[in-house]
Amino acid sequence: MSQYPQYPQYPQGQYPQGQPPHGYGYGGPAHGYNPYASLLGPAKRAGVLEIVLGSLGLIFGLCNGVASIALTPDMLAQQGVIIPPGFDFDTLRMFAIVVCFAAVAFFIMHIIVGAIVLRGSKGAAVTGIVLSILQTLVAILALLGALNGGGGLAALIVLAQIACSIWLTVWLFQAVGAINQHQAAQAQAAQYYQYYQQQQAAGQMPPSQQPQAWGQPGQQQQWPGQQQWPGPRG
Repeated sequence: MSQYPQYPQYPQGQYPQGQPPHGYGYGGPAHGYNPYASLLGPAKRAGVLEIVLGSLGLIFGLCNGVASIALTPDMLAQQGVIIPPGFDFDTLRMFAIVVCFAAVAFFIMHIIVGAIVLRGSKGAAVTGIVLSILQTLVAILALLGALNGGGGLAALIVLAQIACSIWLTVWLFQAVGAINQHQAAQAQAAQYYQYYQQQQAAGQMPPSQQPQAWGQPGQQQQWPGQQQWPGPRG
């Protein structure tokens, strides 16, 4: 037998007078305590992953942007890059700068969305899924271009990016499911707490919840099965 007192079990949504439902009362919502915070674990890990990947992409985009600004025709020739017909060096350089800083803005958005996902926002998780899918599609196009251009190292980098994007997308879908469970648990607990407050304000309990040991004048309220200690001897 357990050494701890056994607490009574009541039908769902019915509690004895003076006893709030689980997660409420001392340290409850009024005090900022959330007994269902553990349900948001998948959302927190997805948010952290999105922030990390967004930060890495931001650093990579800034480095490429700075390199594009400092690019010269001689550097382009040393890399063996052939300027497409209809483009000159200045146009190609400006295009590279615009693409790099557009990527910087995109990854900053990833970081912001990831920070909001950490707080359990379903809308942010859905937004993160859209960004991740869009990033995967763009990376697939970049992979095709790298393969056609014979860039083996560039293709490996893009493949790693695609894998990370798919990884993030899976975790964000799991985060949406966890957030739905968290919201459902909070709504159910709020209904229980509202019922408890109504019964407490009315000063009465349902007939099925009026045991003789509860609330009788001159009697000490106790949990059923709890040991009654003898009073002081006179």
